[in-house]
Amino acid sequence: SRRRLRILIAAMFNTIIMALAGALSGMSAAGFIFWVFCRLIGTSFIVPLIEELFFRGFILARIDQAGQNRAPTWHATALRLFAVVFSTVLFAALHGRWLAAALAGLIFALLYLRRGKVWHAVQAHMAANLTIGIWALAAGDFSLI
Repeated sequence: SRRRLRILIAAMFNTIIMALAGALSGMSAAGFIFWVFCRLIGTSFIVPLIEELFFRGFILARIDQAGQNRAPTWHATALRLFAVVFSTVLFAALHGRWLAAALAGLIFALLYLRRGKVWHAVQAHMAANLTIGIWALAAGDFSLI
């Protein structure tokens, strides 16, 4: 059943978190600083690049392009709306804080459509993740990232 599956997933997630916490607590100060550095670089630069290339540069662009190559105009508009919603929902589903992720994904999608280049969405995503990463570092709460 779905309830059992949720319990199993939660137990596996809890086990992974506990193992990570144990590994981090056993690290040297230099090892921990290196881990934090790598985590912030990945969260702030690598992840936004990969996610935006996939969700906006591939998913949204392919669906939108299919709509722009068709007539009548209402069909292109409907496909563009579907592309934004679909890429946003997929993006949100990938994140733990799905409501915040959906809002961010919607902003990134609209920015991509407004500017016409995925790089603008990548930059916005990088800025958002860097802000969250700095907040997590300041708060000492790496569950934020």
